[in-house]
Amino acid sequence: MKVSVALHMLDKIYCWWRDGQIFTFAYSKGALLYSLVDSGELHSEAIYLAQVSKYNKSSQNAFVKYGDGQSGLVNLRPNTKVQEGSLLALQLSWPGDAQKQPRLRSEWRIVGKYCVYFARSSYCISGASALQLAKVQQDILLQLYPGHWVIRSAFRVAQQSDLLAEEMQLIYSEVSQIQQVLGARAKAGLSVYPGVPNYLKLLRSLPLAENCTLTTNNSLINQQLLLKQNLWQIDSVTFDPQLACAGLIENYGQEVILNNGATLEIHSLSGIHLLDINGAGLNISHAQLNFLVLDEVHRQVCLRNLQGIILLDLVKNMKPTDEARIINYLERLFKSDITNTKILGFTKAGLCEIIRERY
Repeated sequence: MKVSVALHMLDKIYCWWRDGQIFTFAYSKGALLYSLVDSGELHSEAIYLAQVSKYNKSSQNAFVKYGDGQSGLVNLRPNTKVQEGSLLALQLSWPGDAQKQPRLRSEWRIVGKYCVYFARSSYCISGASALQLAKVQQDILLQLYPGHWVIRSAFRVAQQSDLLAEEMQLIYSEVSQIQQVLGARAKAGLSVYPGVPNYLKLLRSLPLAENCTLTTNNSLINQQLLLKQNLWQIDSVTFDPQLACAGLIENYGQEVILNNGATLEIHSLSGIHLLDINGAGLNISHAQLNFLVLDEVHRQVCLRNLQGIILLDLVKNMKPTDEARIINYLERLFKSDITNTKILGFTKAGLCEIIRERY
């Protein structure tokens, strides 16, 4: 069976504000692919001047207090010297939820669409895409914006050299402000950098189709997107105060019925998600059925923003070659995901195991 995977390019995006929450709906080829929510002002990638409340030297981690009375655990880099009461610049990698505590990292970074700034002492430009930049270009950029930069795979030197320089300038300006605040040794808990909402992370992570349209009913979001429009090459940004997306917000049912008659049941508990495929009565082989549901599996994982451990209970009794092809196909499907997704393979119980990082 020959199967091809089309690159998921976004062609229509809604950023809908309602009651303090921002709902983002992203479409690819007319089908709703991502549904994301931003609640409140606590965003991942926010940088805080945190205070160590308890330090464990043997395991090199510490409990810290940051923000408005928030607390969390951070793993420290080897040979980090701290004590209770020490102040550390930490970045929120995941805000946490009702079941699990937030995650923080000790090395902060500022991420753009084309490049990433790392708070490291070494000054260089690296990354696979950096090889496309001539040495003289790299030297000029480092003179203008000294720091440790990694060029992202989204960068294409032929069309985007000017865009890369512009983004580095913007990020370097933000870095200078962050370092100025940190250098002043302000009070513990201070928010140094507000972080990045999900709708901006989505735009910087996925390719946009030609004539991609983005519509919002919030004037502040509209202004923010207009500032990014040329840099991130968003074709159309529209402010529509009458935008209505209430019909798109629903509690997704546990069962999804596919066009071919197969069913996909989704059960979630404490960060573990089981997707059960059933095709009883269909006159096709097990391998064919399993391949036919993989696109919908990918879509449902993205649409519901499932995170953590994902187990696919596919129809059993496949050949090892069929299992290998399923793993390969899933890897290609999730290659353009907005977050890091790993296809671990089949367990001894016959479940296909996937790990999808928090977004």
